[in-house]
Amino acid sequence: MSLRPLLLLALLLPGLAHAVETVGRIAALVGSAELERSDGSRVALQARMPVAMGESLLTGPGSHLKLLLRDDSLAKLGPDSRMRVEHLKGVDGADTEISLDTGRLRSVVGRRLQGSEGYRIRTSVALTEVRGTDHEVLHIPAHGTQPATSAARTFEGLVTFGDGQGHPPVALRPNFFSLVRPGAAPQPARPIDPGTDLAAQLAALGIERPTPQSVPGSGALPVPTTPGGPFDRAGGETPPPPSPAQLLPPPVPLVTPSMPTTLTLQPSSGLPMPELPQAPEGSVELPIDIHLPTP
Repeated sequence: MSLRPLLLLALLLPGLAHAVETVGRIAALVGSAELERSDGSRVALQARMPVAMGESLLTGPGSHLKLLLRDDSLAKLGPDSRMRVEHLKGVDGADTEISLDTGRLRSVVGRRLQGSEGYRIRTSVALTEVRGTDHEVLHIPAHGTQPATSAARTFEGLVTFGDGQGHPPVALRPNFFSLVRPGAAPQPARPIDPGTDLAAQLAALGIERPTPQSVPGSGALPVPTTPGGPFDRAGGETPPPPSPAQLLPPPVPLVTPSMPTTLTLQPSSGLPMPELPQAPEGSVELPIDIHLPTP
C-alpha cells in the first residue's frame, strides 16, 4: 500500500481543523439576529449555533444575543449592533480581540483572562483593554454632522480606554465612563450612576444614536415580536415575565351543546324515569341538577 495518500491526508488535516474552528456558541437569543459569513452570505441565528472566527453577528431593533466564548468570556450584543471576533486567545495564538462596528457590547471576562491584558474591544475610533470582569462599550458611527463616537464604562474591575493612536488612555474604575472621537484624546473619566444607561448618558451630552436605516452597512433587521427587558448584570436584556393568562392552559370544553345541564321531571304514576344522555367519549362528566316539582 502506498504511503503517499496517508501523507497527503496528514498534511491536510490541520487545515481542515482550522477551517471548522469555532470561537464560541450562541448562548441566548431574543428577537431577530443574523450571522454573516466571510463570503457575505447571511443566515438567521439560533441558540447553540457555533460562530467561527471573523464571522459577523448582527442584531435587529429590540433584539440581543449572548455569545459564550471558548475562553469562558460572555459577550452580550445589544440591539441594532454588529460585532465579530477577530482573534481568540488559545485558538490562533493571539490575544482575544473583538471588533464592534456599531451598537453596544457588554462583556463579562472569563476567569482565565481576569487580571491580564488579553482581552480587547476595538471600534473605528477606540481601543478598550480589559483587566476587569464586567464592562460595556458603545459605538455610534458617524451620521449627519455628528462624528463617530465610542464610549466605555466599567461595572466591575478595571478597563483602560483610549483611541489606540498614541494618545494616553484613561483608566476606568467601576461606575466611571469616558468617550473618544476621531483624532482626539479620550475624555477624562467621569462618574456614572450604576442604574443609568450609557446611551442615555451620551444623549444627555448631545450624542444621539442614529436610526439603523441612516447608517450604511449597519445590517438593520426587522423589528422582533419578542420585546426585551432591562439591561441586567449578566450582560443581557431579560425578557418580561409572562402574564398569568399566558401561564394558564387553554380551556377544555366540559360539556357539549347537546348535553343538558338541568332536567325537569314531571311526576307520573306508572311511568319509568327517563334515562340521562350519555356523554361523548373524551368529555368530562359533570353532576346534573334534577328538579322535581312538589305535588
